[in-house]
Amino acid sequence: MKVGRDKAALLICLAAAATILPSAYVASVGPVVWLQSHGYLSASVSIIYVPLSWLCDHCEPLYELLEMYTSFWQ
Repeated sequence: MKVGRDKAALLICLAAAATILPSAYVASVGPVVWLQSHGYLSASVSIIYVPLSWLCDHCEPLYELLEMYTSFWQ
């Protein structure tokens, strides 16, 4: 049945997107830090990371993890 396979493929794609997109969002902080520190991006780009900043303010382990990760990019 082709319809069942199409639905399964759609669910797999949605599950992959739900996993990959948030991970890519968090991982993109490092390159943005590097681009800002080298003058390629303005500080106004940081508005994209307001939700992540809020999470860091409320979750100490996440803050420490991102602090360590971004230190590699500075």
